[in-house]
Amino acid sequence: MSATQNYGTGRRKTATARVFL
Repeated sequence: MSATQNYGTGRRKTATARVFL
């Protein structure tokens, strides 16, 4: 679960940052 969350967070952070920016 930790590895899956970390992977999803990394990819989601990039998408969120692009949308947020």
